[in-house]
Amino acid sequence: MTQTLEALRALEEGVLEDIREGDVGAVLGWGFQPWSGGPFGWVDMIGTERAINICENLTEKFGPRFIAPKLLYNLERLGEGFYIKM
Repeated sequence: MTQTLEALRALEEGVLEDIREGDVGAVLGWGFQPWSGGPFGWVDMIGTERAINICENLTEKFGPRFIAPKLLYNLERLGEGFYIKM
């Protein structure tokens, strides 16, 4: 989840402009789970609601570094993912 959160924050902060580049970079650059398609593809696989729940549980156990970015809450509210509509 740490890697996923960093990718989400990079997108939210404008450091990353294209989620496809983020997914490819994560898989090839730091070895993110290749079967997932990358952090953005993985969030779509598990769903934004589950991703938020994971973040909330980790935040409770380990502190604020695991707080879900607002981008994730916005996608959940809209019923959207990064590549798909939920």
